[in-house]
Amino acid sequence: MNTKHLLFTAIGGYLLFLVILVPAASIVSWLNLPPQTISLSGVSGSLWSGTIDNAVINQHKLQSTEWSLKPFSLFTARLAADLKSHYESIPVSSGVNYSLLSHSLSLTNLHSTIPAETLQQTLNIPLGQLAGTIQVTLPDVELISGKLPLVNGSIVWNNAKLTLADTISFGQIQLALASNAAGDLSAQLSNQQGELNIQGDINILANQRYSLNIKLTPRANASTELLSILSLIAPRKIKADHIIQRNGHLRDLGYTAIAL
Repeated sequence: MNTKHLLFTAIGGYLLFLVILVPAASIVSWLNLPPQTISLSGVSGSLWSGTIDNAVINQHKLQSTEWSLKPFSLFTARLAADLKSHYESIPVSSGVNYSLLSHSLSLTNLHSTIPAETLQQTLNIPLGQLAGTIQVTLPDVELISGKLPLVNGSIVWNNAKLTLADTISFGQIQLALASNAAGDLSAQLSNQQGELNIQGDINILANQRYSLNIKLTPRANASTELLSILSLIAPRKIKADHIIQRNGHLRDLGYTAIAL
């Protein structure tokens, strides 16, 4: 490597070093994030690493967020970092990529392990008492303004249980998620063991219309309470199978696409 190359390398490294040491609060101001969708408070540290006490993204609250920058991403006009945060009280870890040119946001290797009762309280699910542990593993999540996120990965509910008058066991419930290039999302639902065999699919189109088709088949160990619930939530039967079929628009379920 000749002297000229060494000089440019040294200058580039020095400038990168200066950028990394800039206070994170100053960088947030420079990014000019839209306040109607993104609000940050308690920002400390530098671009290299730091913390955010509270972040609100499209009304979703994150707390105690820590980041560690991948510095070479700056050479590709991106901010890439590893994050650890809490959604409400739920711990979440993920890689994040933010384009300084297109302002697009994507996540990689998103992981979270959530007690079912914690998720029930967070989402205010008024259905008995849930138990078990939910593992979220999403290798790729791309957030697109005003559209469905593109998601690939799985959600697994281990030792899934619901307690009403009695406790009903569903074994391990699995939801496999896959988005295609058109923006459609498909989810395959299944389970292992438990009192009920669950098989079905959920499809959500890019225009945010959805359809679901789920077959519930009680196993030999199914409780009387479970059989009573099945007759209420899925009265349509084909032999021993209870069938749930629904379709409509996500707005009818209270869903709002993320507008970044």
